[in-house]
Amino acid sequence: MTISYRLICAVVAGSLFSAALMLGQGAQRGAASDPYAAKQMHDAIAAAQGGDEARAIEIVRGLVAARPRFGPGLKLEGMLLEDSGQAGEAAEAYEAALKLAPNDAELLLKAGSMELVAGKVQRAAELLRRRLRLVPGDEDGSYYLAQALHLEGDNDGAVAVLKAALKKGAGHPASWQKLGELLCSAGQYTEALTWLEKAQKADGSLARLPFDLAVAHFGLQNLKEAEAAAGEEARAQPGDVEDLMLLATVRIKLGEYAAAAEVLQGVVSARPNDAAALVALGHCQVELKEFPAAIDTLGRALQVDPTQTLSHFFLSRAYAGVGKTDESQHEIAVYRELQQHLAFAPGAAEAKRNDLLLAQARGLIEQGDEAGAFRVFQDDARGVTGTVGSPWVLVGSVYLSMGRVEDAQRVFLKALQVDAKTPDANAYLGNMALEAGDLSRAEGYFNAERERDANHVFATAGLGAVRYRQGKWQEAADLIARSKTTDATLLYLECDALFRLGLREKAVLVAEAVATYGRGNEAVGRALDGLLRRNGEETLAVRLGR
Repeated sequence: MTISYRLICAVVAGSLFSAALMLGQGAQRGAASDPYAAKQMHDAIAAAQGGDEARAIEIVRGLVAARPRFGPGLKLEGMLLEDSGQAGEAAEAYEAALKLAPNDAELLLKAGSMELVAGKVQRAAELLRRRLRLVPGDEDGSYYLAQALHLEGDNDGAVAVLKAALKKGAGHPASWQKLGELLCSAGQYTEALTWLEKAQKADGSLARLPFDLAVAHFGLQNLKEAEAAAGEEARAQPGDVEDLMLLATVRIKLGEYAAAAEVLQGVVSARPNDAAALVALGHCQVELKEFPAAIDTLGRALQVDPTQTLSHFFLSRAYAGVGKTDESQHEIAVYRELQQHLAFAPGAAEAKRNDLLLAQARGLIEQGDEAGAFRVFQDDARGVTGTVGSPWVLVGSVYLSMGRVEDAQRVFLKALQVDAKTPDANAYLGNMALEAGDLSRAEGYFNAERERDANHVFATAGLGAVRYRQGKWQEAADLIARSKTTDATLLYLECDALFRLGLREKAVLVAEAVATYGRGNEAVGRALDGLLRRNGEETLAVRLGR
């Protein structure tokens, strides 16, 4: 068992009160006035120092059961449980201790870092912010808070936290490395490289430092340096798939396709369903003129993940390489059809941050705190999308996700009362009217949204859905296509409209988009299968249904 360093020091000093002081303010007074607590604390620490972790935990649990409001006992319980690998129970003990000592800076760090490791990012950030208010510029608290903010999608905030700590004298190489990593995420590769090289000079043994250096060099297009650093990480951590993918990408950029393919074969052997690795391997095989192998590899990539649009681009080249001109032309047409939707999809970091905000707001709404949910979006700059009414739109979207349609409608209308030009409110109301079958009201809402923004994706696509229900096939297809939507249900309507117009070639391409963006949606899949078969496209139906 590994006891924390400060706890060992307290035990070696032979003083219960030294340990109690480490465990929190007031512990010395509490133990001194309670002989039972004093003895139990002493016995637990002694058992832990003697290597009997089970006995130490048993003693401290007995103390906590008898003295549930004795904070130092709860804190010691958390430390012992954490050191014994019982992270979940340790976190519970720390949380109980925090209720008694909410301004215990060490407890805040302990609990915050554990919540971060457990994936409870919002709670971790909350605790670590409290830590930094008590200990401004604290390096440990800043390090973990920066990581939490990064995971929330607030990379700029993470960089600011670490830079503030560095200004106050933080000097651990791990902090320099973390800052370099975050700067890489922000695309600030020159500054990132400065901090990473500083960390390397101070401690070249830091975990994943060669990988971070490789990312910085790759961002600066220092390809040989990136290859060397990624190669070093691969030798140290041969199972690091992220690094192996970077190494392969660098080698592809250098035109070293055989060497890249060798790395990718290893990744695919270990992870047969890694779609990104399959696409990259297929690319190498195309460049090496191994066209049949490339067709097989890229086909596997699309089976794993139909949204890997580059597969269609390389498949076009592979089919051309074996003389299959029709298939080649079809694949490049599919690639172009899918590409036009990508620019409208949110980035991964933005999507993650939005999910966290929505989850937080939903929790408050479930507790009956609508005003609190409003403040979540109002206080967070990234949650506000344009006007003073925008936070209400986001609250309404949460209500919709919960199936509370009347509340959603009330809140969307409130957003428009606050500001008639609030983005998205009319689009949501239009969609709700469309689902209720009120085409006239839906059209009115969608047109109101498009008066504010003629290119609004959802309003344009929604108006296309209205035209589809009215049997106006050409206008429906044109509007949905113009919206660039990735909504598979709307794309299905476009596909059907195109078949009805006799535009078979375009309809087939849109069917590919329906299958791609409707992956996992069984209802859409069944509808598409029936549509294709009704229109004589049985072969395509079979292929897309796989």
